Amino acid sequence: MNALPPRALRLAEGAPRDPDGFLAWAAGTPALEGFHVELSRGEVTMMMVQVSQAHARICTNLLAVLLGKFDRTTHLLTTADFGVRTEHGIRCPDILVDAGVGTGKDYAAREPIFIAEVLSPSSIAIDMIEKRDEYLQIPSLEAYLICAQDEPRAWLFLRQDGRFPASPVMIEGREASVEVPALALSLPMADIFAGIPDAPSA
Repeated sequence: MNALPPRALRLAEGAPRDPDGFLAWAAGTPALEGFHVELSRGEVTMMMVQVSQAHARICTNLLAVLLGKFDRTTHLLTTADFGVRTEHGIRCPDILVDAGVGTGKDYAAREPIFIAEVLSPSSIAIDMIEKRDEYLQIPSLEAYLICAQDEPRAWLFLRQDGRFPASPVMIEGREASVEVPALALSLPMADIFAGIPDAPSA
């Protein structure tokens, strides 16, 4: 049998398919250490925690920028280890801002307001289509940001007049910024993509 490629999806057999049961199972199963586990549309998938340096750098950069924008006593800012409930299950986004006040023992966000994913070759369709459809149905969400990992480029879904547009706004270049007025956010692309090379010139 051929080895699975890095970050290949595997279906988890015997895992609970209801969100609460899934969260308890994921938290209490030591064998899942080293895997990124999600529930969507009745399927539980496991993905090896293995990202590129560029992916890790962008996540770190974005989290660092966001940490300076929110009160950390009232907001939780975290990476892919924490869950988000969707209409179809549980996702674990690369970056999450949660405005809900939890108990300290929660395994999923109570009021997600900002979510970001960094694209990788194995996740483009999932992040751009599947997760988009799930995240944009979260009532509390104000913005969903998708970042390229090989150049300063991002796509922003921004709630306006109570709804999300069908297509995102594309943001390019270090001189631009990601603007989320509802959260009083202005995130410089130069900071998000620090250490990431520019796109090759034509």
